[in-house]
Amino acid sequence: MKIVNIIRKFSIYAFFFSLNFETMNLFNLGISYLSTKITISILMLISMFSFKSFILLKNDLKYLFPLFAYFIILTTISIYNSVAPFNDFFDFSFFLNILVFYLLTRYSNVYPNILLKGLLVFSISTFVLSLLYFLGIGITDSLEGLDGRSTVFGMNQNFLGLSLCISIFTIISIVMENKLELGKRRFVLLSLLPFMFVFLISTGSRVAFISLILGLFLFIYFNKSYSSVKKSTIIVASLLVFLLFSFVFLKNSLVVERLSNSVNEGDLSSRDLIWINLYNIITNNYVFGIGKTGYAMVMNSNSLFEGVPSPHNVLIEVLCYTGIVGLIIFIFFIYRILCIAYQKNKLNTEILPLVLFIPVLGMILSGQIFDQKIAWILFAYLASNTNNSNIKYNISI
Repeated sequence: MKIVNIIRKFSIYAFFFSLNFETMNLFNLGISYLSTKITISILMLISMFSFKSFILLKNDLKYLFPLFAYFIILTTISIYNSVAPFNDFFDFSFFLNILVFYLLTRYSNVYPNILLKGLLVFSISTFVLSLLYFLGIGITDSLEGLDGRSTVFGMNQNFLGLSLCISIFTIISIVMENKLELGKRRFVLLSLLPFMFVFLISTGSRVAFISLILGLFLFIYFNKSYSSVKKSTIIVASLLVFLLFSFVFLKNSLVVERLSNSVNEGDLSSRDLIWINLYNIITNNYVFGIGKTGYAMVMNSNSLFEGVPSPHNVLIEVLCYTGIVGLIIFIFFIYRILCIAYQKNKLNTEILPLVLFIPVLGMILSGQIFDQKIAWILFAYLASNTNNSNIKYNISI
């Protein structure tokens, strides 16, 4: 049994580590997302041997019911709007992420802190990615890198920046809150932060940079060991230091330039133009939307949308797919997850769940989550070990 537990834990850690290498051409096979395909397959194969331990509990329905309901509605509407050749009505990537989300939340009840440890492994892999960047390994002349924004293995810069942001938050939490009880050894992790911070800045990701600043302030605000006066003093002092740092070191950086363009010129990297063009789709199908199949048909039949597979805003995407009905259900799922994160802070004095909701919100407002595994890993962490964190479930083969 001990060996089986080790294998289970290793499969989870391997999955977390592989997330940062999805776009890497592993073994030169040219297979997309090969690293996570391997680790997810192993994780699910091992889970099959203990399926009895993954039976739904009553508390799980609070967040799983709206999620399953949304997926069913999305699939049904997509089938209804299916027209050849746009008949890919089953969103396999989304379904797989739901399954991973469910498995990880169940494993968190079996192995306390397994997801926090997994996030630490993810942070270490992000650090490895940072080292590769500084060593010039994995840097390509892809179209994404021609605008001066740094990337490795062709990763999307916003996704890369948010991964770095998540890793920085995780390390700060492990050092500050010491939930993994690592003792003084945890302070060694602080040496990883400068590499990841510099790499984050070089990606030019505005959403990652803003998420980082907001998250750091939340760490201070929700720290119950500080008085209100001390919190205010630290926040004001931190703001002054940050402004000085930005003026001296980040004055000519790409991320500050892009933020200035957003404020002064309303530059949203053409997202606003995409949203305006999607207005008719939403208003003409505002109740139930047009599903993924209808959306794909519109995208391919209108020259204005050519090469734009996503509106880069999950709420607008949900409106297009499933209308107001789907949006209400989806927001209810997000609300449930946020409530659980708040309970974890209130009952267990955990700050990290609330802080990690910031990059999740960044993904929702400026990117994608349905096919992004890291978003569902964060959802799993936010939903795990609440009200029953002291209960260990027996897992048997």
